Amino acid sequence: MSIARHLSTGDFTAFLAPCSGEEERNLLERWLAGNALPHAREELREKICRRIGNNWSVQLLSSGRSAIQVALEALRLPSESEVILPSFACRGVVAPVLHAGLRPVLADVDEQMNLRFESVLEANHPDVRALILPHLSGCWVNDAETILDWARTRGIVVIEDVAQAIGLEHKGRPAGTFADIAVYSCGPGKPLVGPGGGWIASRDPEISRQIGVRDIPLEPRERTAARIRRFLDQYAGHPAARGRRMLLESIRSRFARLGQADEEISGADPDRFPIYAMSDVEAAFASLQMSTIADAVTARTGFAARWRELFEPLGLETLRLPPSRHNVFAKMLLTFDGEDGTAEAEGIRRVLWANGVETEASYVPLHLRRPFNECRQARLPGTNRRWGGAFSVPVRPKLTEKDVARFESAVAALSRGRWRCAPG
Repeated sequence: MSIARHLSTGDFTAFLAPCSGEEERNLLERWLAGNALPHAREELREKICRRIGNNWSVQLLSSGRSAIQVALEALRLPSESEVILPSFACRGVVAPVLHAGLRPVLADVDEQMNLRFESVLEANHPDVRALILPHLSGCWVNDAETILDWARTRGIVVIEDVAQAIGLEHKGRPAGTFADIAVYSCGPGKPLVGPGGGWIASRDPEISRQIGVRDIPLEPRERTAARIRRFLDQYAGHPAARGRRMLLESIRSRFARLGQADEEISGADPDRFPIYAMSDVEAAFASLQMSTIADAVTARTGFAARWRELFEPLGLETLRLPPSRHNVFAKMLLTFDGEDGTAEAEGIRRVLWANGVETEASYVPLHLRRPFNECRQARLPGTNRRWGGAFSVPVRPKLTEKDVARFESAVAALSRGRWRCAPG
């Protein structure tokens, strides 16, 4: 069956879908009908503190991007200070740095596509005042503790980015509790799959005070309502309707000018992305999701283990599977090494789609995208060698037996070498 046929009929395994149930959907629909949830934000704060500790202060915001910007602005750094972050990251990590009036510095990644300590050393400069440390795809940063120790000795503030790693633990502690400040997100594509929202957690008294005195307004209700309706339409609607919309978007994207979306933030105007407090309904939604995060992690790691069992016997030379340990698999990111990696990745994605399995292309590194290619950067050999063709396969908690059968059928086709001659 062709990709277009899968999409138009809805007969496919979506990469993203809510791992929520009727309780969450009913919550959204009641709120849209006019119900208020006056205690939701405080209840979410209490649940977060029970997980990370009562010595942390928590500020709820409308997005993870807003959380990064507010955190950076709370540091009150000198103008034009530099912030180290991995080049293999989404623009939601780098844009807040620009909007806070600071300068990003792009560093290299290791085999897990996480920040590499040696590259941090190379990127360092007297102007560096902060560093953003994402646990990409839910995978613990191998060099995290080394980076944290090095940063503390130099007075460099580390912001631990847990947007894709809620539920991840290391040495018995939750990710996000190793630095003095952490940022979280609970929008689409995150472990807490919801309409939006995020938060900052800090245990530094002065940073907490700076965040606490900032007057952050609530998002206008109509703006929140539009986002919730979009979320319900995109992720909770009928598969055929969703597939037809994806097909239309794919056709449109072929005619979009490359880099246009990135150029939209070439200025550092903070009003371009207004900062709001988290809505009551998104706080309530996130609270429900947090109650089941352990079960979700178990399900995602189980599917990832199954896909690993299917992929490993193929003996694909360029394929690099993510580590099975210290990983909560917010996404199962497949990377490809060597000159032939991109071509091999494209062939594998075509076979997966031909069998009805949607995949998600990963980031084009920031150093290859305008305006971020103008940022100061370390040498990036690992990023350049591994990013080409990188994509993720679905490991969301509510995959069905039919979804598993589609994946198994696709890998069986790969085992017969069909990816090498798969049609476009």
